[in-house]
Amino acid sequence: MKNITKRDLKFLLLGFFCYFSLNVFLDWNENTEAFLEGYNEGKAYFLEANE
Repeated sequence: MKNITKRDLKFLLLGFFCYFSLNVFLDWNENTEAFLEGYNEGKAYFLEANE
């Protein structure tokens, strides 16, 4: 059984980063809509809680 090397970990992290970047870039409209929806709901909740 082989040991896991630093090179293996670097490529694993690079793969995760590339997947995340492509996912955000290709689904940009959906991500921005979800962000704005969550932001507005959180803002409304914060304003209600501080009245």
